[in-house]
Amino acid sequence: MFQHRLRVALSLFLVTACAGPEVDESTFPAQPELAALLAEGSLEVPRIGVYGRQVSGASPEAQAWFDQGVRYSYGFNQDQAGACYARAALASPECPMAWWGIAYIFGVDINNPEVKEDEAVWALVAAREAQPLAHLATPLEQELIAAAATRGGETSKRT
Repeated sequence: MFQHRLRVALSLFLVTACAGPEVDESTFPAQPELAALLAEGSLEVPRIGVYGRQVSGASPEAQAWFDQGVRYSYGFNQDQAGACYARAALASPECPMAWWGIAYIFGVDINNPEVKEDEAVWALVAAREAQPLAHLATPLEQELIAAAATRGGETSKRT
């Protein structure tokens, strides 16, 4: 009987300890505030390379910023990539891939398995903004948005 109670008590302790701290989502920035905050650091420089990927719902300005964000992502400059994706989101708030880019760049990845708390919040807010816009996206873009939502947010390790 004692061992059973001990197992139950230990199980309850582990379940509650692993749940993590409660997060007050009322402190999360709204999507326009997030995009404006992140876009502040964007550099207006000539195009870096020629790689680009046409995305759904992007104005010409948003497409240019999205492409620049992809190039910075591939160059491992996450801060500038995030700023470029944010500029794309400001130019076309209805572009789901602009929000995906923010979620992608600030979420966990193999080179960044633990993200700062503010970055985890940014990734979560952006993923949540991209998800309701996913119906405007191509099937491939919808899969990328779903993957970013799964990969980031509540499943991110925070430091």
